[in-house]
Amino acid sequence: EHIKLQQRQHVHEGPVHVPSHQTPFTDPEDFFEALQEVISRDVVPNGFGLTPEEWEGGQYPIFETIRVGRRQPNQIEVSLAGETWYNRARLWCQALFCLTYFIENGLL
Repeated sequence: EHIKLQQRQHVHEGPVHVPSHQTPFTDPEDFFEALQEVISRDVVPNGFGLTPEEWEGGQYPIFETIRVGRRQPNQIEVSLAGETWYNRARLWCQALFCLTYFIENGLL
């Protein structure tokens, strides 16, 4: 009963709105063509921590420290093995870069 009372604040009554599953693009192919162009030109957008100018000492970081917890925050170090995570991060940010362009230019 005590646990139930503690957890009550985290329980939300009523339905939760589910976002539409429809694509926001008029023509999704436009986005994928733009993304393919960014990838083929090897565009690495600034502001995402992907360029040597954004790295401490000009070196890709081998780990990142993340704070976890609220009451007693701890820090954990997450490996950022370059051969795995850099390429994934670059692709993610290239897609985000394209999506931002589409949104800012009213192309959705």
